[in-house]
Amino acid sequence: FKGIEPWPKENPARARLTKDIVAFANTAGGWLIFGVKDGGHYVGLSDGAASSFDSTPINQFVNKYVSPKVNCTVFRHVRDGKTFVAIRIPVF
Repeated sequence: FKGIEPWPKENPARARLTKDIVAFANTAGGWLIFGVKDGGHYVGLSDGAASSFDSTPINQFVNKYVSPKVNCTVFRHVRDGKTFVAIRIPVF
């Protein structure tokens, strides 16, 4: 689970997220969920933060550093009026 951060604009934060994505892809794949804080607290994302996540720029950034390429998919979900983003990460 990840907190309430949008897709980062700066490269160091994107690099940390890329590391998480590659770790999932190197094992069994998985999901990164944004809008849930530690302890399972559902806080949701602002509309701006949720809309900052898009498969194309995420995959373009991640695939600059990995081979074979990973093809993540971004999903948005609203539950109890709160918006969450889930990134599905396939196994390499």
